[in-house]
Amino acid sequence: MGEWPGPADLRRQGLRITCGLFASLGRDLPRARQACHVADLDAQRVDERHVGVDHGLVAEPGPTQLAQGIQSVGQAPNDVGVGRGHIVERRAGAAKEVIARKLSPLVPSGGVGICMDASSTISALARSLPHSENLSVITDGVETFLTLTRDSRIHAYLTGGQKDPNAGSLIGPVATSTLRQFSFARAFLSAAAIDARFGTSEFSAEECEVKKLMAQLSDHVVLAAHSKKFETGSAARCLTWENIDLLVTELETTDPRLDQYRDLVEIL
Repeated sequence: MGEWPGPADLRRQGLRITCGLFASLGRDLPRARQACHVADLDAQRVDERHVGVDHGLVAEPGPTQLAQGIQSVGQAPNDVGVGRGHIVERRAGAAKEVIARKLSPLVPSGGVGICMDASSTISALARSLPHSENLSVITDGVETFLTLTRDSRIHAYLTGGQKDPNAGSLIGPVATSTLRQFSFARAFLSAAAIDARFGTSEFSAEECEVKKLMAQLSDHVVLAAHSKKFETGSAARCLTWENIDLLVTELETTDPRLDQYRDLVEIL
């Protein structure tokens, strides 16, 4: 019989499987590989520490010693960048949760339809929907749709269509044809970029077409976005301020960063 795999082997195997899943889902493969490289170095340290402790050769190292150990095995500058990236992602995730909490009371109690785009900001709302009976929700985001299907009280619909390689949303004539079969009490949308002069913009004209139609078919349009999107631009112009009823961000409503939008739209 062969030897049982050690902790480092199990860790490497798990990370390599994760890298494969990232690739199959069309995620950021270079970044996944970079993360796996860091995990391999960490697994090496786990293996060495495991052997040393088991044989009484070394004491279990604390956080300071582990940090020094990272440098001793030759951590590349990019590895440090991965750590910073995780911090940025955690902060962005926290901001999206704040936005989701603000959006939650805006979700109708039921008996009507709403639409949600494929953004990660709106996906955070889908994970925390309030109690609603007989609520119909249509989305062009696969992940958001899968989240919605976990709640049996919600009638979840996916638009179908072609996957947008830039945003991960579903686009094209199939998506727009499906949307036209519905009317919505409220649209929950985000944006790739927001500009006080003209409104929102997206990575592609095809994604704009879907979002414009969602807004057109809705009685009330909510734009939910992280403040880092302010005064940025993307390739295709999408919604004008005339199309947007409410702007929701992670900021307090008194934050001066919102000043330039106060005359354009209601802010929450």
